[in-house]
Amino acid sequence: MMKKIIIIFVLFIVGFAWGVFFNPNNPQNKKHKDGKVSDYNWISRYDLYSYEEEILKKGDIDKLFRITCEASVDRLPYLIVTCDVYDNAEAANFLLREYLLYQKGYQKHNVSAMIPLTNYVKEVVAETSEKGYKFYTWDLDELKKYE
Repeated sequence: MMKKIIIIFVLFIVGFAWGVFFNPNNPQNKKHKDGKVSDYNWISRYDLYSYEEEILKKGDIDKLFRITCEASVDRLPYLIVTCDVYDNAEAANFLLREYLLYQKGYQKHNVSAMIPLTNYVKEVVAETSEKGYKFYTWDLDELKKYE
């Protein structure tokens, strides 16, 4: 009987040690990987400030695209600054797309609140089209619907 207890105790210790050292859920066993910070955000809040700085100081279009894909970030100020200050055609395209998303959501609720943004987007699209940038015809047709 004593042999069985000792064998069970030794097997318990071995199993427990195995679980502690080789557990995949143990944070010490996980290696750091670049990836999503959460289910919604790719950029951590610490990196968000450096992204903002790159957009506002240099007009970095890659950082602009990443920050516009971020959840719970107000995209319009970054897009407007990039369109106004850096006169970027890709930013104008992003602005048009964001405007169409906003317009679909607010079209029936508060039409008068969208008038200044509508006028601004039309100006930016007209100026960028004059410089030779081609917008998608579907986006331009959608923009004409909201006149």
